[in-house]
Amino acid sequence: MHKLIKSTAYLLAFSFLFFGCEVQTLDPELEQLLEDIQNNADDDTEGDQQSEGDNDDSNDGSGQGDGSDGNSDGSDGGNDGSGDGNNDGGNDNATQNIIQYIIADANYSTFKDALDRVGLTNALNNDTGSFTIFIPDNDAFDRYFATLGIDITLDNIQANLLTAIINYHLKSGATASGDFMNGYVSTLAKEPSNNQDIDLYIQTGSSITINGTVMIEQADIAATNGTIHKVTEVLKLPAVSDFINADPQMSSLKSIVTDDINAALSDLDTDFTIFAPTNQAINGTDLSGFTSEQVVSILNYHTIVATGGQKILISARLMDGMSITTQETGVLTVSKVGNDISITDEKMNTNTLSTLDIQAWNGVVHMVDGVLLPDSI
Repeated sequence: MHKLIKSTAYLLAFSFLFFGCEVQTLDPELEQLLEDIQNNADDDTEGDQQSEGDNDDSNDGSGQGDGSDGNSDGSDGGNDGSGDGNNDGGNDNATQNIIQYIIADANYSTFKDALDRVGLTNALNNDTGSFTIFIPDNDAFDRYFATLGIDITLDNIQANLLTAIINYHLKSGATASGDFMNGYVSTLAKEPSNNQDIDLYIQTGSSITINGTVMIEQADIAATNGTIHKVTEVLKLPAVSDFINADPQMSSLKSIVTDDINAALSDLDTDFTIFAPTNQAINGTDLSGFTSEQVVSILNYHTIVATGGQKILISARLMDGMSITTQETGVLTVSKVGNDISITDEKMNTNTLSTLDIQAWNGVVHMVDGVLLPDSI
């Protein structure tokens, strides 16, 4: 039975992307981003609601709703982790915009330099836009660079990759900490193969955690063009494995994912589509009768690797009657009626995709309400 095993680990993949790359000039995608930001800023002056994302194939609004329009609601009360508290403009009691605040604090000079390098300083140095920004301090950047294991600085990080990293710290609309809910939030970073907004996972409680590892240490700093939250670490571009590990709705899946599969799904150079069984799905399936090799086969049957020019299967690309070949070399069949999508496995079990289009840097996750079983077991 074919096992999904790759040796490339998360940090090594990240290091490969960084190493030896030269500074680049402003690329067309960044120019388009700045144009989009300015268009949003113009809309703000007319009192229009800021869009949460600009997905060309799926999300087209601030809430990640059900069906092909974005993420459906989850058991925690919705997958739009930004809640209903997005403001169209800045804070009336603020005296500085985002850039002015960052410049005034030398502890955030690295982040300011990064904004300069990717060309976002001017967009954030005015009062017409509305943003939420998560800012890590200089020590956080030093720790981040150190984890890469090579001599990395802002001067030798590939410009396009740095742009994605910095945009991953930004979202449209000003969101206060009290308005965050458990769930996914679209950022301004784009997945490179399909131009979809990359998500981050918000978990609330006594503190607010991002992607399961980064905490907001000082929240709700008012700026004239948005809200600033100081975070403990740099927000790394997420792999699909990061969402499986961070989201409590996938904790049962996390418990059976092997180290080899986790390492493979952390490979930022490979694109994946994951049909992730929910906790209820896994807990309702008796896996005790399967060998460890069979469990790996089952997990691989939920995994599609984009090879040979194939694309990540966001919900808009899932068509009624489509047959999908999985990593286990089995086949899944798609049924689609309107925004309702279900998957039939080789045992003729049909299960609904309950949450759609959780976008990582290296792929997309759809939650499914049953465990998919191949004929091979």
